Amino acid sequence: MLASRLAVATALTAVQLRHDEGTPVRLVHFLEDARRRNLVRATGPVYQFRHARLQERLAARHDRFRGGTEP
Repeated sequence: MLASRLAVATALTAVQLRHDEGTPVRLVHFLEDARRRNLVRATGPVYQFRHARLQERLAARHDRFRGGTEP
């Protein structure tokens, strides 16, 4: 019963992140694909961008999308 509750909670969180932030529903699959393509690296449970310019560009696009300002 606990496993099914966790599965439902996980699914609802994925849907909410997709709706609110545009996060891919299959986030772990997305991150692992990015790791295989050498865009990010996994350091323990954390994913880090390998290229600072890519991170900065994506952050700037996110700011524009969310109504923020670019640096």
